[in-house]
Amino acid sequence: MAGLFLFILRENAMKKTLFLLIVLFAANISSNANTKCIEDYNFVVSYAENNLPSYFDSVTNENRSDYEGLKKTIREKVATIKSKNECAKYLVYYIEFFNDNHTYLRVPVNKKIDEKNESQVKNFLDGELFKNREIYKLSEIELVKNTINDVRGIYETADSSYKVAVVKSKTKFRDFVGVIIDSKTKLWKKGQVKFELKEKSKNLYEGFFYSRNHSLSYKTVVPFNNGILGDNWFKSETQNKINHSLNLDRKTKFEVKDDVAYLRIPTFSGNSFKELSKLYTESSAEIHKTPYLIIDVRNNGGGSDSNVRPLVDYFYTTPISIKEKLEVFASKEVNKLYKDSFADVMKDPEKVSPETIAYYRRILKTLEKAKPNSFVTLGEGSDTIKGTSNKYPQKVAILYNRSCASSCETLLFFAKEAKKAILVGENSGGYVGYGNIFSIRTPQYKFAVQVSTTRYKNARKYEVVGVSPDYRLDYESDWIKQTENILRLKNK
Repeated sequence: MAGLFLFILRENAMKKTLFLLIVLFAANISSNANTKCIEDYNFVVSYAENNLPSYFDSVTNENRSDYEGLKKTIREKVATIKSKNECAKYLVYYIEFFNDNHTYLRVPVNKKIDEKNESQVKNFLDGELFKNREIYKLSEIELVKNTINDVRGIYETADSSYKVAVVKSKTKFRDFVGVIIDSKTKLWKKGQVKFELKEKSKNLYEGFFYSRNHSLSYKTVVPFNNGILGDNWFKSETQNKINHSLNLDRKTKFEVKDDVAYLRIPTFSGNSFKELSKLYTESSAEIHKTPYLIIDVRNNGGGSDSNVRPLVDYFYTTPISIKEKLEVFASKEVNKLYKDSFADVMKDPEKVSPETIAYYRRILKTLEKAKPNSFVTLGEGSDTIKGTSNKYPQKVAILYNRSCASSCETLLFFAKEAKKAILVGENSGGYVGYGNIFSIRTPQYKFAVQVSTTRYKNARKYEVVGVSPDYRLDYESDWIKQTENILRLKNK
């Protein structure tokens, strides 16, 4: 009997010990878990599933299991990662499930490092951001140059600050990586991953890029053309390291050379209403005396449609009709975003157009009357745009690239319906299916998540894909000169 009693005591003690080990193990997992990232991830998922228009379009009965599987995979990852940058990456993986260019995550920019300041450099190199950068060990075979039309190979930036090897590195979230071979900055070392690419289609990629100070950004469109990857990566054997598709000048410009007028518009931002109105007024007389016009909207990220409408007169011949259905998602959170934004606008109403103010009031009135958590129609039917037909210009080219987005693409839709206008360049950004974006902050890392609140029934087919040009330009020569030649030949 005593032996049995002792056995029971020993068994109970073992059970208590086992229970204690389980508790300690669980506590250890909890302490190692990135609770900040878990909270931010849960916040983003909750917002998307309850407020985001593209969620209701992207998650269907057919793919719901894929969506739930992705959520589960990412949730497991965010519980184990250590750095803020890694957390941002997995939140982006989640957001990119939705076919919505207007919804994306921005990581707060890291402070600039003065590389002449040894103390600053040392602190950066000893910090989490640098130490947690992924290291990829290149093999000899991966350092071999590939053909000019193979995305793999050795690349340099135009200023030769970096040299990388692009090699295959396939995971669930990427297909290729760009690995540092040589760097002129002290902030990067050999073997560190400078960017990660996921193949979307032939010669088209998306992925993560890390800046000089290792700040993270995600690009949804990274084309590969004749040895040029994205905006600023050139195969080492490329002679002229110039990407002619870009126009990074942020200043408006107007000039006339011979028979071609040139109008540069870098933004349609609502805050640029006064500046653009002045530009249109001052240039209009000269434009209407010149046979050809180039409207250069490369790298124009959009803004307000009210800044686009005045350009219609330059290529107007007959009324332009655009059929569309615009809806807003009516939720408590979305309503608050509009109310707060309108309050900010009304602090200085002269900065925006009267149309913008009227638009805000119309949406707020609609949201107040709407059934909660439902789509409400803001407008449906044909929007007919009338203008004034003029002899000159005889032909107008809208010159654009993949960074033409949102309201910039509204200009393309107008021009597509006009006989006088031609579209020249490459596919636009595809920021047209969803709109009216606002910024929300995650609770822990304070990531800025840009979220759309409206959707367009017909334009959604252009989302991400973009608007294709009538004339596609090559990357080997100046885009303005190519456009001038097309205008003159087209009018013969």
